[in-house]
Amino acid sequence: MLGSTQHGVIGLGPYAGGNEPSPGLHSGVLGVSDNPAGAGVQGLSNRGNGVFGASLLFNGIQGVAFTSGYGVFGTSSGGVGVEGDSQNSAGVIGRATAANNASPGVIGSATKGYGVFGYSSNSNGIAGQSGTSAGGCVGFAGAPGGYGIYGGTAVAGGYAGGFAGPVLVVGNFTATGGAKSAAVPHPDGTHRRLYCLECPESWFEDFGKGRLVNGRAEVKLDADFTALVHGEDYHIFLTPRGDSNGLYVSGLTSSGFEVREQKGGASSLDFDYRVVAKRKDIPAPRMEKVKLPEPLKELVKPELPKPPETPRPAVTPAR
Repeated sequence: MLGSTQHGVIGLGPYAGGNEPSPGLHSGVLGVSDNPAGAGVQGLSNRGNGVFGASLLFNGIQGVAFTSGYGVFGTSSGGVGVEGDSQNSAGVIGRATAANNASPGVIGSATKGYGVFGYSSNSNGIAGQSGTSAGGCVGFAGAPGGYGIYGGTAVAGGYAGGFAGPVLVVGNFTATGGAKSAAVPHPDGTHRRLYCLECPESWFEDFGKGRLVNGRAEVKLDADFTALVHGEDYHIFLTPRGDSNGLYVSGLTSSGFEVREQKGGASSLDFDYRVVAKRKDIPAPRMEKVKLPEPLKELVKPELPKPPETPRPAVTPAR
């Protein structure tokens, strides 16, 4: 066993081979307490580490809670409560392993700052992945006007969000400060921007072709289209595909309309039509006023607390 004036307790146990040593069999320090309020091992230091553990092949420090306590608990009044560092693996791993355990693997909570903050100098700051049909990353708004997930740009030229694959929006979709557009591949190898057509009200439209025979035609609308719109009143735009006296709509029902040639004409020719009708499933007031939520301002990387520069002892295998 080694000692140091900088550390409360240092324990180095000899490695005796095998896979996972049992607690106490190859432990540098083993502490057990029967008192619910007591600690198996407690280390206090005015300057260095309260407790330091090192292992060449297993856990440097291992804590086990058999009931509702903490396996490892760290607290600090000014520094970092718990820090995990690794040169070749994960700094900290949290697991909730029982089949019926709905608790998160890692929980972060804060009074004013971010509950969880992730930063990487060469990769993603935070990444989430789900092994089932659930979400890789999930966010909830806990108060009116809050955001379940919010993305912003901390530097010019960045993107507030990016999606590689289908995107589903359940609820209203509002864009402000910019246009909705599609970047369409062009034969010259570039992408060209095409903009969405905006309307003061929510409209659906459909297109089709018909044929005038002896100056008359019946057009039946697609039943799947009429099921989604208000059929008592809609707009029809006609374009003849040939010379005529002009076309007009003579009758309109929720399922279709009649087209005739003007001035009693009896021409036979093709025509195109465009139908525009109001959406039926949601209210969409004309030119509705919108109150935008306040954007988040904390979009820059916070100054992370740094642990004190305490030299760690050189660890060599016990012989």
